[in-house]
Amino acid sequence: MFKLLNANFYKLKKDKIFLVMILISFVLSLFAVYRYQSMVDSIVIDRIITEYMANYFGIIIAIFISVYVGKEYTGGTIRNKIISGHKRMHIYLANLIISIFAGLVLEAIYIGTVLLFGTKIYGNLQQLMSLGEIFLYTILIVTVYCSIYNLITMFCSDASIALVVCIILFVTMFVVNSIVSQKVNTSKYIVSTYYDEQGQHVIDKQPNPNYPEEKELRIYKTIYFLIPTGQADVVHMACSESSIIDEEKVNKIKENLTEMPKYALGLILVSNIVGLYFFKRQEIR
Repeated sequence: MFKLLNANFYKLKKDKIFLVMILISFVLSLFAVYRYQSMVDSIVIDRIITEYMANYFGIIIAIFISVYVGKEYTGGTIRNKIISGHKRMHIYLANLIISIFAGLVLEAIYIGTVLLFGTKIYGNLQQLMSLGEIFLYTILIVTVYCSIYNLITMFCSDASIALVVCIILFVTMFVVNSIVSQKVNTSKYIVSTYYDEQGQHVIDKQPNPNYPEEKELRIYKTIYFLIPTGQADVVHMACSESSIIDEEKVNKIKENLTEMPKYALGLILVSNIVGLYFFKRQEIR
């Protein structure tokens, strides 16, 4: 196992696709800091450091894993490892670990760059989530993404097929999340404020007719928490500037942050068990 990991880390240092992804992550971080400068009074830096995970990381890590791990099939590396006596479980887990490591490096570069330049412009973090909590959720979501993509890539002996499947899967999850998140994050009440004839400030709170029923909401939440795009969106929503002043939204976000990790951990466990099961029985050519 350690020999496999050492070999993977050595290859990673010289891997061109990894270097390209590092450059892309760095450029995206600078672009994110720059494009919000006109909204400096309304944007918190939490939102910027979690935007990469919510919008870009899924597609970037999909390309990296499908190409990096897929090359093991193309070059016959996996077959040689098996012939050399390495256990299939160790091969699978070594590729998973290197994928998670690469994902965390990409995230660290983005977050580190944003914090380095962004705190001077946007100030410190808001109080809803600490930087440590953001890192913990980031590690969890990176592991979910890598577990899913590693399963697909280790199952597909053709790297090009793995690449297409991973990209299609991400696009599908992104679209599903954009639909489901609207339902999950819909406010239960419609709040409006106005001044009456006496000049008194009045807050009118009415039930939202578009708010989903309990069973319907439970279905939407399950889908939302089961897809990594939804999991990333939960963290990103917790770091949005609007959550500071909306008490109902704050409570809903805190509830989501408590519930989501259970689904993420379950998805990590199931995807890796399924991946190991099929990889052990797969014919390697």
